[in-house]
Amino acid sequence: MRTLIIQTAFIGDVVLCSPLIESLAREGHSVGFVVKPEAASILEQDPRIFKLYIFDKRGKDSGITGLLSMSKKIRAGKYDAALIPHRSLRSAALARFARIPVRIGFSNSAGSRLFTHKIAYRKTAHEIARNNDLLEPVGITDAPSAPTISVTQEDMNAAAEFFERCGIGGNDAVIGFGPGSKWFTKQWGVERYRKLAELITNETACKVVCLGGQDEKGLGKAICRAPSNSVYNAAGCLGIRESAAALKKVSVVVTNDNGLMHIAAAAGTPVVAIFGPTVPEFGFAPWGDNHTIIARDLYCRPCSIHGTKSCPEKHFRCMKEIESEEVYNAVKKYIS
Repeated sequence: MRTLIIQTAFIGDVVLCSPLIESLAREGHSVGFVVKPEAASILEQDPRIFKLYIFDKRGKDSGITGLLSMSKKIRAGKYDAALIPHRSLRSAALARFARIPVRIGFSNSAGSRLFTHKIAYRKTAHEIARNNDLLEPVGITDAPSAPTISVTQEDMNAAAEFFERCGIGGNDAVIGFGPGSKWFTKQWGVERYRKLAELITNETACKVVCLGGQDEKGLGKAICRAPSNSVYNAAGCLGIRESAAALKKVSVVVTNDNGLMHIAAAAGTPVVAIFGPTVPEFGFAPWGDNHTIIARDLYCRPCSIHGTKSCPEKHFRCMKEIESEEVYNAVKKYIS
């Protein structure tokens, strides 16, 4: 059976689809996947994917022309079913125009009218568990596996070379930082990360490495101005899979509610996750039990599903009230 997964949202959303890939592959499905360009590298080396479609929906594939062109490419794959965890009209239309006979998505999707099977969206379930519900119409009812990212030997070598350039040895303990987010209100802030780095390097023998994409390079550089020579910036230097490889050496990662949080969980690395405008109850906490969530119980939370450009209440208490000392105490549990 040929089954297509369509998830053209964010990097973290693609990572959270990896258990779907595992379940389908385990049952003998040939798995195709539609992803946007910035998340494509997550799956490029995944041996369970027989066809990867890169859908540049904001660029060269934008508009109805791009949609129809991609649908034609998918149609050539002769898929029997499509799983569509992304709750957008465009994703639903992609499967419909590709003439995939079985189209499975959530009942609250903007394109639910185009589905042959509508699955109830469990609002308080974890996203991995929700996605797993989409498998029932194709006869799979097993519990989901943990998220994974397939890394190559080249990815591991790149991570090792970065650590070597920084003078980080094999026996050194490393703490990761994930300071970025597309939305400003989900960022804990440079000064608080910088102070945390200072606490870690003054009180322990640990090294600190900032991780993220090109957009986070400036954040990492600013945090690395902490008064220590044990804070290093890998943001923009390592790709997604290379970062996943690097995270396998990290004792714990401190991160906002972002894609790196899910990459760390997929790498098996404990996470201290800082939640501001969003809440874990949305279903996007790091998967697993060996993680710590830090958040404030405020009248205004949650104020957004994804975060916003500025605090609607103008005070930004959800982040400002989380002190570096509190996060440091959470980190110590993983390095003592």
